[in-house]
Amino acid sequence: MTVDLGGILADGRSMVADLMQDQCTITRPGTPGDLNQQTGQHEPGVPTHVYAGPCRLKAPVGVNASVDEEAGELEVSASRYQVAIPFDAATPIEPDDVVTITAVSAYGDPWLVDRSFVVTDIGYSSTSTARKLSVEEAS
Repeated sequence: MTVDLGGILADGRSMVADLMQDQCTITRPGTPGDLNQQTGQHEPGVPTHVYAGPCRLKAPVGVNASVDEEAGELEVSASRYQVAIPFDAATPIEPDDVVTITAVSAYGDPWLVDRSFVVTDIGYSSTSTARKLSVEEAS
């Protein structure tokens, strides 16, 4: 028996894309600008537009969605999620890129609009049906 893996993946990618009812943009932080002599901080760089289109945000399955970490003596909690974008998204996504939810469907959570998330990891698979990005809510 021969398996049409290409056909199965095409069908799977189409079905997963149908679940992506929200819209997002992904930007890459720019190189820090000039040093501000008054603040001692570098001016923020101009971000690069990487992606705009359909996406799906969800809590990861089987993984602790919130993790406690220490920053110096301060204990902070990071909320982790997964963002899926179409498999054929043209530009590679990188860690530290920023995902911003720009619109949700009529069934989506309106509180997500304008929330930003930082990419922490990219899931790779030879038979993936979507690009799956591990993200944490940006502070």
